[in-house]
Amino acid sequence: MTGVNRGIIMKRQMKFRAFAATLAAGLICSVACPASQAFAVTTTRVTGTAVTGTAANMLYLQTPQGTMVIELDKGTAFTGCSGISVGKSLTADVYRGQNAYMHATLVTDAVNGATAGNSNVGSTAQTGNSGTSATASVYGKINKESTSDLLKLDTSGGQMLIRIDSGCQVEGSRLLLPGREITAYVYRGQDAYMHTNRITNEKKVVRITVDRSRTYTVSGTIEPDSTETTLNFKTDQGNMTIKLDEDTAVSGGGVIWPGQKAVITAARGSDAYLHAVSIEPAADPKSSAGGLRVIDNSLQTAATLDMRSAFTVSGTIVSGTTSNLVKLSTPSGTMLIKIDNTTDVSKINALVVGRTAQIRCARGSDAYLHALSIQY
Repeated sequence: MTGVNRGIIMKRQMKFRAFAATLAAGLICSVACPASQAFAVTTTRVTGTAVTGTAANMLYLQTPQGTMVIELDKGTAFTGCSGISVGKSLTADVYRGQNAYMHATLVTDAVNGATAGNSNVGSTAQTGNSGTSATASVYGKINKESTSDLLKLDTSGGQMLIRIDSGCQVEGSRLLLPGREITAYVYRGQDAYMHTNRITNEKKVVRITVDRSRTYTVSGTIEPDSTETTLNFKTDQGNMTIKLDEDTAVSGGGVIWPGQKAVITAARGSDAYLHAVSIEPAADPKSSAGGLRVIDNSLQTAATLDMRSAFTVSGTIVSGTTSNLVKLSTPSGTMLIKIDNTTDVSKINALVVGRTAQIRCARGSDAYLHALSIQY
């Protein structure tokens, strides 16, 4: 073998060893490194709108070039972004991972967010203040009609409209998707909207308290869509939502009619709603097709109840019902059932004319039927 041939063979062996070393290093990295990491991360900034398809760890971003599918990793940073919801404008710094997906290193609010590397959380809501201490916490489920800046939260007391401050802290997943159950910490903004500056996954039940030391008196009309727990009250300044409590005092026999004018004294509750302390309704209108009767079960009965005769009856509450006497229309006829201190009304706090109710009754020594419990 000549010296020239020996040199050529040695060069080929050296190239093979270098290729084998590179291949081995690549195999080791492919095992040791997560699939989501690239060998050399080079990010690209994209701006678009979150669209349907966005899920727990996946962002669907509609950009001028088309829809991008971007994975959100544990290391994804969020700056100036209160939360991700469908319709929200976002800017993302992305790179191509080894699994062929784009991955986000940083997500910011395209409107209020900061530039990369800037820790500024963006400006606060126009008429809110993200630095304001929350005065209440509310638990509920995100409604599908929520938008990128207005949260519609379905709670046990009804639906609440809550503006999301740009500096809002969202614990856990940043995805505010329909159906997610959250606790929002809220305060009243200068625009009269409730604002939230903190959202968590807590599922605690908060006992509602009413601060009766500070009350508001308003005059208006009770709207037809009022329920046994919530009044839609029309005033000269607009419609107000006022909660009815078990201890709401109602003059005039406890009768409240939709379409009726009334004066309501209300106080703010810890759930951020106004709660009726007292209601002074005007005289009954000519129409008596419907109405609400706040239940009065404080009357002490002198009758002895025969519990062996207890039974449950279902029927429709009709006109003639008062705060302590139910007039119930059943297939067998109309029944008069007394409400007193033996009645369990924990499941309702008002009788609604036109509603179907199930009443557990017992015969009293005064010949009347007495309600043991009422529910809808």
